[in-house]
Formats: sequence, C-alpha cells, structure tokens
Amino acid sequence: MIGDISYGRPRRLSETSSIDLTSKNIYNFMEKDSQDLSKYNGKCDNIHVSDNIDEVKTICKKVLRYLETSTVWNVQEPGYDTCLLLNFWIYDKLTHIFRDKDKTNIAFANFQTLFRNNTENPTSKSRSRKCTDKFEILKKDDWEKRKELYDYYIDYNTIKPMIAYFLPKCKEYYEYIEGKKELYEHFEKLCISKPTECPYFYENCKEYKPDLVLPNFSCHVQMVAAKNALPAQDDANQELADGPRDSGSHLSGLRAHFSESGVTQENSDIGTNVGKSVLGIAPIPLTASALYKFTPFGPWIRKLAGSNHNITSNGFGDEAQESGNLFFDGGENYISYQPI
Repeated sequence: MIGDISYGRPRRLSETSSIDLTSKNIYNFMEKDSQDLSKYNGKCDNIHVSDNIDEVKTICKKVLRYLETSTVWNVQEPGYDTCLLLNFWIYDKLTHIFRDKDKTNIAFANFQTLFRNNTENPTSKSRSRKCTDKFEILKKDDWEKRKELYDYYIDYNTIKPMIAYFLPKCKEYYEYIEGKKELYEHFEKLCISKPTECPYFYENCKEYKPDLVLPNFSCHVQMVAAKNALPAQDDANQELADGPRDSGSHLSGLRAHFSESGVTQENSDIGTNVGKSVLGIAPIPLTASALYKFTPFGPWIRKLAGSNHNITSNGFGDEAQESGNLFFDGGENYISYQPI
C-alpha cells in the first residue's frame, strides 16, 4: 500500500529491477543465452578485433538470432524502432567490454559489415537492411543519453495506461520517471541551441516530460509531501548534531530582552540574590520573574516564596500572570518581592 512505503530520492535505472519496463524486457530477450547460438558460429568467425574476441562473437551470435527469430519483426507497428534498440544494445555491450571508444568503434564496424552481408536468409536480410541506417546516432558523444531517452519513450508508452492503478509499484515507477528530469533538460537545451543535433524521435518524447506526467500518478501527492518533508528532517538532524545551545548565550539573550523591556538594575539585583541562594553558583543577572517564567527553577522559587500569592510590581503586569501557567498546571503562581 502507498502508506506503507518510504519515500526518498529518485532511483537510478540500475535500482529499478523490481518494475516491469518494456526496454528492459527487449534487451533481456536480446541478451538471453541458449544452446541454439552454436548455429551461428560460422557467420561470426569473420569478426576481427584485437582482444576479447570470444565475447564479441557471442554478441554477434545473439544479434543474428534476434534478426532471425524475434516475433517483433512480424508486427506492423510495434510502437518502437526495433533496429534502433538493437544498435543501442550492441554498442552498449561493446563499450562495457572494451572501455575504450576507439576499440569500441572498431568492434562495432564488424556489426555494420554483418548487417550488410547477412544475405543468406531472405527474412533476416530485409531486417538487416532496416538496421543499417541507425549507425549514425552512435557517433554522437551523448549517445548514452539518446539511448536512455528512447528507452524511456517506449517505457512510458506501456506505463501510461496503468499510472492511475498500480498502487503497489507506484513509488518505483514514479521515481524512475522523476529520474529523467535532467535528461529532458539536456535535450531541451540541445534542441534549441543545435536543432540539427536533436534526436529524430525527440518530438515524440516531449509529451512524456516528467513534469507533465508525474501529477497523473496515484501516489503523486504522497511523493511530493514526502519530498517537502525531507528538508525539515535534515534541519532537525542538524540541530541534534550541533548539540544543545550554550546556556550562557541564551541567558545573555534574555538579559538583553529584559533590558529593552525597561527592567531596572534594582530588579536585576533580586535575580542575583535568587541565583546565589537557589542555584548555589556565581550570580546570574536575571530578574526573579525571568527565572520564574523561562526556566525550570520556577517551582523552587515558589517554595522559597512561601504561600504569598500577592505581587506588588514586577514590570511585566498581566503578562507575568498569563505566562505563569507555562510551568504550573492550573493555578496562577507569583513570586513576591519588594524593591530594595
């Protein structure tokens, strides 16, 4: 239930394994291992790389299998560009293998050749040709952001019909989409400053901007409330970390307050005497009324004062009477004194 889950920072994509995403399912299908990969050994023997050749050949076999067996090719309008996803998947796999852009590009050139020369099977031939015009996007320095944006585009298409209903996973989907805000900021700036560099699919993504779609989620109110509560909690934690305030500075502040209120030196002397007798420490220049009103020593002062509930003058008037209830349950309590 919504009330049972904690709310915090937006999750990274790597932390969204518990939610169902279309892009993740597609990539998982490309990735899966099976014994039937051996049938593509011959076609992948022509792969030429300086190292990690076995890993690259495995990718080659999986690509050929996907071209030949995936049922998505039979769908007239699947709702996403399968070839673009396939190229993104290949290039992403290669970057994780080589960790070097030049080596990655050399390895990827093998797949460009593979797509162009895959002519034995008429069906896979036509599919390969469809995928050869998607290479340019991988030459961009921000290709990973383009991949992330397109993944999000197809993910939201499938999330959209459910956003008002999937209560158990609302938080996870909400955070996944909220995490795309910086991505949209990147492409908004890019497409304004350099329109020719704007991804061809960006126009289709505009309506899925997080700020536009998040208010439609069933858990939106809870998420916003929890986010707004975080700064207050941080302030409270900081106060605990800073420790208690220095009592000397607090008392000095009170002294300044009473000075502004017109409290005389004579009244302050009473505070000195009370400080000596009650606290048993060096004199503290507070008025008796201040000790009575603002400190835990009020009950002690009351005992010292006895049962006399009359007050001649304390400089506070009715204010002292009202504030006496801050420390005493019920009855009105006063400390009696005469000016010296």
